[in-house]
Amino acid sequence: MASSSQQPGLKFATESMSEEEITAAIEVSRVQGWSELKDGCQDGVALSCHGDSDAAIWEELKRSHPSVFVDFREGGELQLGRVIAEGGQATIYEARLKFDDMLAKVSNVKMVAKKVFNNNWDMLAKVSNEEMAAMMKTVPNVEMVANMEMVAKVFKMEGFSLADLQREWPQATKTPSKLVNFSKHRTFQMGGVVFGEAIGNCTSIYWGTILDNGKFAFLMQRCWGDLRSLINYRLNAKKSQQPHFLLVTTINIMGTIGIGKENLHARGVLHRDLKAANILVRETDDPLMGVTIFCQVADYESSMMVQGTGFWRAPEVLEDLQKPPSDRDASIWTEKVDIYSYAMTCYEVLTGLVPFDGCTKSHWKRVIDGERPLFPDYVDPRLQRLVERCWHKDPLERPTFEEIVCELKAMRYELGVLEYARHASQYLFCRLRHLRHKVNSLFKPSESG
Repeated sequence: MASSSQQPGLKFATESMSEEEITAAIEVSRVQGWSELKDGCQDGVALSCHGDSDAAIWEELKRSHPSVFVDFREGGELQLGRVIAEGGQATIYEARLKFDDMLAKVSNVKMVAKKVFNNNWDMLAKVSNEEMAAMMKTVPNVEMVANMEMVAKVFKMEGFSLADLQREWPQATKTPSKLVNFSKHRTFQMGGVVFGEAIGNCTSIYWGTILDNGKFAFLMQRCWGDLRSLINYRLNAKKSQQPHFLLVTTINIMGTIGIGKENLHARGVLHRDLKAANILVRETDDPLMGVTIFCQVADYESSMMVQGTGFWRAPEVLEDLQKPPSDRDASIWTEKVDIYSYAMTCYEVLTGLVPFDGCTKSHWKRVIDGERPLFPDYVDPRLQRLVERCWHKDPLERPTFEEIVCELKAMRYELGVLEYARHASQYLFCRLRHLRHKVNSLFKPSESG
């Protein structure tokens, strides 16, 4: 029987989970695979010599990105709750910003008001910050809206400084051909940190801040949970290996992930650690039944020192990691590495299985030599062929995310046409049956006759 945390209808996966259940879920995530960092970034390494410059770096970050980096007083306007998740880089806490105190801290009140007034920028542009703050308090349920439920991604700073962490933040190296600005305050900036921009189908980073203990934290949108947890819940609920998402839902999940990754690659940003555990489920009417599932790519904001997870990594990465650190080739980290990891993520979605579950580093050679996970018979052959192209041994044979998204859109359209035809035929069948009964009733002999 599923625990209360696995029942449908919950706003967040951890909403009714006990501390023991959360601890157990964290351990499951660790066993299934946490991110690995480059040598020199793991816990226990000698402290960085950059510690003395952290204060100066923080002041410069606030000056250069005032809408991103903000001082929040922990226990004051920023309130941290319990731990709800953990990974190789960071620990995730429940978090909340108190509305009144937040207005005094955020440099631009309109950025906050924009969330309350449904992006009505024309109206916002005509009033001052002071007028906006007063106006916000007159809106019904404003505190419910402004006291946003979010999470704090608190980085494990043992062994490195803010200067070291800053080097993990990817910067835009390309200008997207299709640039859509989702926010007036979070726009594309060549060479800027990507989390300073609102990117479609990627998790929203609200602010970065320094906690009282000196650790850095990102304040982020709180989602229902991660895709791996959703898959695990559905497997536990069904108690069998079978399609745990409808075909149309599967295509939508793969498509939304693909769009998020297409947007990152359009900016020259590699994820380096794509897997279902790093995909967040932002909306779902029913986590078990999968009525509405919208996925966002997460954990892209501090990826430069990440070198992937287990068997989600491409064969060229596994082969390179077998070399001494001084002999490794940074050029193997291309967009095609993310395509391979995307294939393994899709394998999770399609099968519910963890790629090469139970295998260890001693089995890397099997992947390097071309072995891939096996698909169950129930997997749609078109999706299977797409995934197989994405995990091709030759990186040059793997498609781009633009090609992947186009292919999935075509499948979705075709499926929609077929669904429409099916519903139309059912409707016509019902109408014909109704007419037949009506005709039969007209010619049916009366009892008196």
